[in-house]
Amino acid sequence: MDSRPLDLKAVCEEATARVPTIALLSMGADPTGPIVDLAKKRKTAVLSISMGQGQEPAARKLLNQGVTTGDWVLLQNCHLGLGFLIEVRSTVHATSL
Repeated sequence: MDSRPLDLKAVCEEATARVPTIALLSMGADPTGPIVDLAKKRKTAVLSISMGQGQEPAARKLLNQGVTTGDWVLLQNCHLGLGFLIEVRSTVHATSL
């Protein structure tokens, strides 16, 4: 396992608009600040939501907005909405066709 700090700028340079970036974090880690800072530098909005009971409709709305506007969508605590991630995958796949 490699425990070096994540270089978000390098990740963004390798990513595409149709491929989500997924970060598996250790307990207590929160990349929100660096993500928001990088988005500001790129003049991009970050739409953020913490997943949990009943958050799927709000997350769905943010995903649709992100697809439409090109904004970044940050889904946090995804372990609380694992079933919804299947829908996320389908949404990303459908928009890449």
